[in-house]
Amino acid sequence: MDNINSESMSKQAQQIWAMLDDMSENDPSAYKKFIERQLQEGKEHISPPEPHMCVQATLVTKPSKPLFINFCSWKRIPEPKSPQDPVPVTGTRLTHEKGGFSLTSVAFNPRVLEEYGRNAKNSVDGDTLIQLALDYIEAEQKVKVTRTYTVLPVETPHKGDLNLIQLSFTKLNKQQPQPQNDVEELEKMFGPLSTREKDSLLYKLTNMAGNDATDKDEHPDIVLSGIPSTPTTRVKLIEELKDIKLTTPKYSLEPLDAPNGRQLVLRVDLPGVKSVSECELDISEDDVKLVVPGQYELKIKLPSCIEDEESCAKFNRKTSVLTLTMPVKT
Repeated sequence: MDNINSESMSKQAQQIWAMLDDMSENDPSAYKKFIERQLQEGKEHISPPEPHMCVQATLVTKPSKPLFINFCSWKRIPEPKSPQDPVPVTGTRLTHEKGGFSLTSVAFNPRVLEEYGRNAKNSVDGDTLIQLALDYIEAEQKVKVTRTYTVLPVETPHKGDLNLIQLSFTKLNKQQPQPQNDVEELEKMFGPLSTREKDSLLYKLTNMAGNDATDKDEHPDIVLSGIPSTPTTRVKLIEELKDIKLTTPKYSLEPLDAPNGRQLVLRVDLPGVKSVSECELDISEDDVKLVVPGQYELKIKLPSCIEDEESCAKFNRKTSVLTLTMPVKT
């Protein structure tokens, strides 16, 4: 590891400890719950997908070929935010097996399968989920699949070797750019340590587990539209996520003469924000970037170079004001 990476990781580690210290002092109960939740969700995060049901359809080829689709339950796949929001899904590559059939697997959040899977309350909901999965497979694998299908008996929850299925998803997840569950929570809290950056501390920490698995070819996620609770005409089943315009919050930036040297103090008003965990903050020696997903975005060029490693951030939950104190380089 070179000096630049060492300094970067040291800086990020210091920021982690500073934010955890701040949380433990201001809200010990929330701090304890946060740590306990991360430990529990961390265990769930590394657990492999589990088979839920297997569906047999037909791949339209010459000649036609049976297609088995394993529906798997995986906690790494997020839930839709509401019944009207898109339903996240991911899947493995389609393979052609020696027995003359084709095989692929898709994974949904466990709660989606609980409500719309094998034990769906009505057949319409169950059919909608399967049809959307077929849409996903056609779009992702560039194939054509018949819309008639059979759900295999409960005694056959999957087709193919379960270990290979789980390994395929594990390798797939290593290429996904967005961590979920506990990692997402950490990313929200420690904005400058974004796990999307391959040289960040959180990225390296969250990729320590399972790094002996071989890499896979790139296989991006797509998102399907929400599952209706009543029969509807399916329109725009594959939904494209669009950028959301964020508001620039009110702020003030003032110099301050402190006993230990000159400082820059940035105060940002964030109405509606309840916790520092909602903020993604990135401080460099000459600029500050702050994002509250879905609400605010602020980018400031600093008038003086600062000691970014010694900068600290505090959030006042009563006033929803984030205060950054940044020592100016001498």
